[in-house]
Amino acid sequence: MRRGTTPPLTVTVGGDISQYELYLTFKTSAGLVTKSGGDLNVEYQQIDDETVISCTLTQHDTLAMACGTCEVQLRGVDNGGADAIATKIGNVPVERILLDGYLPEEVIDDGDELQEGD
Repeated sequence: MRRGTTPPLTVTVGGDISQYELYLTFKTSAGLVTKSGGDLNVEYQQIDDETVISCTLTQHDTLAMACGTCEVQLRGVDNGGADAIATKIGNVPVERILLDGYLPEEVIDDGDELQEGD
């Protein structure tokens, strides 16, 4: 993923974990970003016996990340807290961008298109 972008991310785990309260955490040297609750779309697929968890990071989320390696882990706890789960930590590269900072719609100028060779 690249800093300042809004990438959709998907994590797939075996079994039905839809009954868990889930937390998807991203860690770089700059700190943590955690998504949970309504930020996550959780879908159990009975045919494959797996749960697909997806979310979309915001510009602010990815701008808060340092370039390099981003560690990603899904954790969950059942309603009573008696059962807690965690995936292995995965790695996703975070790439740099040239124009740093949040881009509101009015900053984007459609008049300056790059020409081949620019």
